[in-house]
Amino acid sequence: MGPPAYIGFAAMGAMATDERMKTLQGLLGEGEELNYRNYCRPFGDNMGMVCGESSGFAILMSDRLAMETGQILEEVFLMKI
Repeated sequence: MGPPAYIGFAAMGAMATDERMKTLQGLLGEGEELNYRNYCRPFGDNMGMVCGESSGFAILMSDRLAMETGQILEEVFLMKI
């Protein structure tokens, strides 16, 4: 995600900020010192979006090799390189 996306989310007020975190920690009795490990609260009280990055991968192989190696999770019907 590039700078324009971050700027857009911040302009909408959707991003987590230090001020919101301080307010939330105060309401929850967690103290006044910022604890950045608590910014991401997927199942708890929310105070804004925390953007991050991740990655994934796929292993492509022939049908014969896939059958030999075990459980097939997905199938690609057409691929051009």
